[in-house]
Amino acid sequence: MEYSLTRLKISLFIVTVSGLFQCCQKKIDSIDYKLLDIKANNEVNFCSLYSNWDSALVITPYYNFDKIEKLDISNTKTLRRELKLMKYDDFRNYLIFIKEREFVALSELPRSYLDIRLKNRKDYNFIYWSNCEFSAEKENQSYYITIDN
Repeated sequence: MEYSLTRLKISLFIVTVSGLFQCCQKKIDSIDYKLLDIKANNEVNFCSLYSNWDSALVITPYYNFDKIEKLDISNTKTLRRELKLMKYDDFRNYLIFIKEREFVALSELPRSYLDIRLKNRKDYNFIYWSNCEFSAEKENQSYYITIDN
């Protein structure tokens, strides 16, 4: 009886501590990709998608998450939970918005809506607030942009 009471106390302690850690971790905003408007002249403005960011990390399919942890960003563990299945997904690009070295928002961008192609042959790149407008090109029924910085 005493043994099971001790186990119960330990279990309650673990649940309480893990709950405290979860409540104190900052949540990353989720942004609906449909807010990204492709204008009649095929201009795409990423600044209109979310307002409070310095740069946006663009991640293409099959990205290895370990590379994000090597960037100078403070809350990669919070993001890791959000993107568990990312490296197995071929249908989406991800935009991860950063403000002052911290991830603040995430948008899953279906490639059928707007595909992002990276010219530098990496599987990630950045879009900056100061240069957030791109010209999209139409291919079949969808649009794509090319980033080459």
